[in-house]
Order: sequence, then structure tokens, then C-alpha cells
Amino acid sequence: MEFETLHVLKRKIDELFNSVLGGVELTIEQYILMTVVHKSGRQNPTKIAAELNISKAAVSRRCRELERRRFFERLQPDVEDDCRVIYYTLTREGERLLNKVNGLINEVYQMDTEDAHQLDSDGCIINAIQVVNTMITTNKHAS
Repeated sequence: MEFETLHVLKRKIDELFNSVLGGVELTIEQYILMTVVHKSGRQNPTKIAAELNISKAAVSRRCRELERRRFFERLQPDVEDDCRVIYYTLTREGERLLNKVNGLINEVYQMDTEDAHQLDSDGCIINAIQVVNTMITTNKHAS
């Protein structure tokens, strides 16, 4: 895909994400970060950055914002761990929010064709969601 196509797809996905979530103030980047941390139970910014292929600084900023909003909790390292390493985990409020967002996304994913096309007139987002869902499902089975 060329850059312009990816840019349009990203913009459309952001628009859909924001319209589906309504009052939930969460960016798609924060949602992805919360999902990665939830999957592992606890995670440090360096490993998150490697998994998401983004800078550690970007991960740290997002983690601090989620911690400020009480969706993330900073954990003290175990005795055998390096004390300089920071770990994050979801708080109960973070888990509730993630479950809510996953439910809303699942509702969109399972919409009937007519409703889905009202949100996505050119089918771009629906195709992308199906590709991402396949990737997530494949990744879960591989783990």
C-alpha cells in the first residue's frame, strides 16, 4: 500500500473508533497499548516499544498518561529484577475500560452489512478490521 492509502485508512479507522466509543476518551494508540499490557499481565516500556515498533519515549508518554488517568499502575520490580526497570499493569478501572471498548468494537465487528456500510461507505475499515481480527486470532493460537 502506498502512504496516501495508509494515511486515509488510519484517518478512517480513527474516525470509526471515535464514533463507536462516543464518550470514552481513549485514542486507538492508548487502546492498543492497554491491550498489549493486558495480554502479558505486566509489561515494561522497552518490551512494549519493541512489540509495537514505536519509540520507548512514545510508549513512556502514553503509559504516564494512562497512569495519570488511573488506567495503569506502576509496579515495583521483583527482588530478582533490575530495580531500574519499570513495569505497568492495568488497574481494575483500566480492565473495566478495556472490556467496555472491546465490547463496543465487537458490536461493530458483528454489525449486519447495512449498518456497517453506514459507518464505512467504501468498505475500507471493515476490510481492515477483518484483516486485524485474523492477525489477532492467528497470533493468539500461535502463543
